[in-house]
Amino acid sequence: MNLNEFMSGFEPPKNDDYSALPEGVYDTVIDSIKIEQKDCTNKETGKTSNASFAKVCYKIEGPTSAGRLVWDNAWLTHPNPKANMVGKSKLHKLSQAIGIAPASTQDEYIGKRCQITLTVRDGKYNDVKSIQAAEKKVVADAVQAPAEEPEEESSEW
Repeated sequence: MNLNEFMSGFEPPKNDDYSALPEGVYDTVIDSIKIEQKDCTNKETGKTSNASFAKVCYKIEGPTSAGRLVWDNAWLTHPNPKANMVGKSKLHKLSQAIGIAPASTQDEYIGKRCQITLTVRDGKYNDVKSIQAAEKKVVADAVQAPAEEPEEESSEW
């Protein structure tokens, strides 16, 4: 017998779990950040304009749900001034949490670690409630055996 006989026709189950993650604090790494555009209407004025937002993708590292992705949008331009203020404040807090200037390029965000606090909306969506600096993990110095003292050189042959 060979392994092929047992594995023939087997398809691993798909991980299609897109349900909301439980509320809590998660260690993450920024997977991507893109600038996107969308037509938006100011509900107060009825004016429609093209709005820009930063779409931040966080990859969960733990303590649970490692590998899952969570997205958060931050308005950069929007017909509603309050949305602009909230969006830019989010990006400012993210920049502070990861230790870069808020006006940095998108590439400078990628791979940086932070913690996010998630809430659940409508029982099926996650919202990023807050962003904070990643906890620093203390790594103990490796214990090294004391170096052997070199033998004294002898001038004798």
